[in-house]
Amino acid sequence: NHTLVYLNLYHISIGAKGIRHLSEALKENHALLYLDLAFNDIGQQGALYLAEALKVNHRLTHLRLIGNKIGNIGTKYIADMLKINNTLNNIDLGDNNINDEGILY
Repeated sequence: NHTLVYLNLYHISIGAKGIRHLSEALKENHALLYLDLAFNDIGQQGALYLAEALKVNHRLTHLRLIGNKIGNIGTKYIADMLKINNTLNNIDLGDNNINDEGILY
């Protein structure tokens, strides 16, 4: 798809398996700017799949990951991705069981 710029997958229970498939598509998508994945229980494994995809995708600018049980380890995957991806300018990680050891610095 070369025209879709906003994708809202809010609260559809996609889980880590669904994120794996979506992440494969994100590696090749160069149109999407905004992705809402709030409340989908993607967990740490889903965060890893997404982070790997976003190391390659340099188009997405907004990512909403509220309430996905990502935790500190998933946050580390996201932080590592941000060392490579310089186009994301807004990531919402609220309500993800992240404590002070997982805060992005």
